[in-house]
Amino acid sequence: MPDSSSKNHPLSHPKVFISYSHDSQEHENRVLRFSEQLRADGIDTMIDQYDTNPKQGWPLWMEEKIEWADFVVMICTEIYLKRVRGDEEPDKGLGVCWEAALIRNELYIKKLKTDKFLPALFKDGQTKNIPMPLAGHNHYQIETPEGYEALYRVLTKQPLVEPGILGEVKLLPQLESKTDPTIFDSSQRGKFFVSKVENITAEIKQDTAKIIQLLEDELGKKNEQITFLQTQLSARPVPEPSERAQELAAEIPEDSGHYALALKAVAERRFNYAHELLEKAEKEPRIKSAKTELSKIYSARGDAEYYEGRYAYAFTWYQKALHLMPDDPEILNNVGIALHYGGKYKEAEPLYKRALEIREKALGPDHPDTATCLNNLALLYRDQGKYEKAEPLYKRALEISEKALGPDHPDTAASLNNLALLYRDQGKYEKAEPLYKRALEILKKALGKNHPNYAIFLQNYALLLRETDRKAEAEKLEAQASEIRAKKEKKG
Repeated sequence: MPDSSSKNHPLSHPKVFISYSHDSQEHENRVLRFSEQLRADGIDTMIDQYDTNPKQGWPLWMEEKIEWADFVVMICTEIYLKRVRGDEEPDKGLGVCWEAALIRNELYIKKLKTDKFLPALFKDGQTKNIPMPLAGHNHYQIETPEGYEALYRVLTKQPLVEPGILGEVKLLPQLESKTDPTIFDSSQRGKFFVSKVENITAEIKQDTAKIIQLLEDELGKKNEQITFLQTQLSARPVPEPSERAQELAAEIPEDSGHYALALKAVAERRFNYAHELLEKAEKEPRIKSAKTELSKIYSARGDAEYYEGRYAYAFTWYQKALHLMPDDPEILNNVGIALHYGGKYKEAEPLYKRALEIREKALGPDHPDTATCLNNLALLYRDQGKYEKAEPLYKRALEISEKALGPDHPDTAASLNNLALLYRDQGKYEKAEPLYKRALEILKKALGKNHPNYAIFLQNYALLLRETDRKAEAEKLEAQASEIRAKKEKKG
């Protein structure tokens, strides 16, 4: 137990409300033992077992206790998470649902900037059961001595280590800043619209700002890359920065600023280095007070986590960017994608819809970026088996691609592939097959039959052939796809 002689005087009997779900009688007993241990150690805890019939009724009682408490400790279990997300059966777990609404509102009002809500786990608990808004916060294994003490130190404001004596600031020689002033110029946003199949010309290579803009856009094509990768795999694979992103990254000079080099590192999957560079970029004097620039840095840190498959951490950074730029459709999509791939479908849907609404209003209903938002929302519905909602969105995205980019553009092929996947999921093979064939023809003409994306489309079509008892045809396509991948690996 912490030493009471600490120089920093601890809180006197801090007040703690314990939020939990009634999973079983054994679980309730564990919560009671935990509460009693805290009370024995000077913490004024409150749980519903201490007041089984509040005269003001449960909703008001819970609201009063959350307001009364200095801290709310949330005992996270699978059932607790289910009720927090509103996935429980009607009239079941109403207490947790109400508490979750109160907690969510306070987090929203304080923009996640609060240490009041503390996720806790029993020994058999799992971090995946921590509600998404708190996934990036510290959590505590309260049935271990170390975890209990760590929580106790937070509750009583007794840090493990006290800071040393603050010395005088040393004056150092100044170095020339490597920040490129054009890198964060928001007026350039969207100025350089270039088809993804356009070659990186000598003119583009000489324009670092344009390369950075294109690389930002390429790293932002998240759902599209995932859809390319959905073949016979039941689990979503960890996303990879595209080949074009890597080509663009190779053109960024090594003497560029921290932000540019960080994007380069993300594209090259050097994620730790990317975070180091972005931390330095954030500390640059002119960045600290510039919301647009700071939101770009937070988004890039989210991208680094996203491409590592760490969606909960990506969500935390994207959410910070969104607080600075609440109406930026790209950031809204990023937050939605992080929630979506983290299995938080209900939370992702309104963000996707809001991004679509903004895109339609700003760019029009027939812009390629509007089609991207439609694809995001359609994939969310597809992942939930809501095919009747996904189909009209995929069809509209296809119409936009054909009209805005042309019938032979790779984006049109991607939209065809998306719709084919949806039909295949439903066993509508007669509708899916012609779409796969057309998508393959487009990619072969636009990118060549040795392009990695062509191999992925071949694999998608081969899966349909297998499911329709055409094994020999499927094996032929699978061998062709395997040969393309082997060539790429050999080249790499």
